[in-house]
Amino acid sequence: MITYIHRWFSKPLARHLREPDGLFGRLTARMMNATNAIMTTTAIDALDISPNHLILDVGFGGGDSLDQCLSRAPDGHISGTEISASMLRRAGKIYRRFISHGRLSLHEGTIEALPFGDNQFDRISTLNTIYFWSDPKQGVGEMYRVCKPNGKTIIAFRPRHVMQQMKFSQHGFTLFQSDEVMHLLREAGFIDITEHYYETDNLGFICLSASKGGETPPQ
Repeated sequence: MITYIHRWFSKPLARHLREPDGLFGRLTARMMNATNAIMTTTAIDALDISPNHLILDVGFGGGDSLDQCLSRAPDGHISGTEISASMLRRAGKIYRRFISHGRLSLHEGTIEALPFGDNQFDRISTLNTIYFWSDPKQGVGEMYRVCKPNGKTIIAFRPRHVMQQMKFSQHGFTLFQSDEVMHLLREAGFIDITEHYYETDNLGFICLSASKGGETPPQ
């Protein structure tokens, strides 16, 4: 019976990890913030944010990454994208003061079609989202497109051997190792790609950092 319940629970959990919705989605968002706290802090630290940076956070989910970006860029602007209408509404309520002051904007959109112009952001982050991308090559290409020359991008995720320990990853997740994502970054045009692996409570994660070259955008 316990095994049956565990198997039954893993499928709706996977769905809400992809696109949190309703009460269960809000609970999942809180769980994500707690479970991924170390990953979030590590990844946002690695962005090396300056106070006036323009930052894009793709798939902000529970919103902890937005909070950390806002605290590091008091004179900048943070844009967040999400596919989940529930998470957009939730973040809109939590961060309404920052939105009204022009420091934060929230957008519905996918990684494969970011709703922004070319060469727009100094820093770009996406944490624990790559498992759900319909087209990883297109997604990384979009991150490159909207990144400013000399800008920096962070992709953080749990590698295949870690995710395979979790039952929910059997339902709609695409799992990666670092070399596969590094290849996507190189193929898109990113340079200075570095990998760091962190182990926390047997739930290791990878933080990949990459830069965009300093070419002058076309006029």
